[in-house]
Amino acid sequence: MKMLRRILNLALVFYLTILAMTTVPALLGFQIYTVISGSMAPALTAGTVVYVLPKNCDAIQEGDIITFLHRESGICVTHRVLEKHGDRRTFTTKGDANELPDGAETAYADVVGKVTFAVPYLGYAAVALESLPAKILAAGALLWLILIRAILTNLMEIKRREADII
Repeated sequence: MKMLRRILNLALVFYLTILAMTTVPALLGFQIYTVISGSMAPALTAGTVVYVLPKNCDAIQEGDIITFLHRESGICVTHRVLEKHGDRRTFTTKGDANELPDGAETAYADVVGKVTFAVPYLGYAAVALESLPAKILAAGALLWLILIRAILTNLMEIKRREADII
């Protein structure tokens, strides 16, 4: 029973860590994105979660990794700044794994912010929990883990008391 309780404790810690890593930073002003392609490998592999703080574009330097809205596709892209064109208020960006820079310069107005930190593989869990049914299932699983842990704790306490009586 102790082994099962340890497994349940590890599962709870794992679950709560994922929940904290995908919730708390948003409360602190970070925008959270999941890398879905290999264009930034090896620095950021697919499945990595990046935490982006809105930044003043004047503070962004060459070599920084930024997230920006790609105007043609309408999706957010995370790439490295190759060149900063202060006079035009644009950046030339490129994915680390790409041979060529991105086709169009990125306007300051399209920049979401600078990547502050990243957590590899967390994106797989974050993407899996995006839908409402998945969130309900995850919440139910958490409640079951808590319930089973409480039952095991009570059973162990009963056994301990019985041993003390004998």
